[in-house]
Amino acid sequence: MSMIADELEAHTLIIPVDIRLPLRESYFLAWDRSALQKPYGSEFRDWVMAISRRQAQISAPATF
Repeated sequence: MSMIADELEAHTLIIPVDIRLPLRESYFLAWDRSALQKPYGSEFRDWVMAISRRQAQISAPATF
């Protein structure tokens, strides 16, 4: 189940400030540093980062 499923269902998830910034990266990771000490914590982080890099390559504008 999604971490925000209840908020989505209740329509209480809002954009607090209507400012949108173009960003190079599509993903942001936030975690307690102790999460990296847990089994598979750093492996999960590395996996997400690898997917992010691949997606950035796929989404990059073509250069000629």
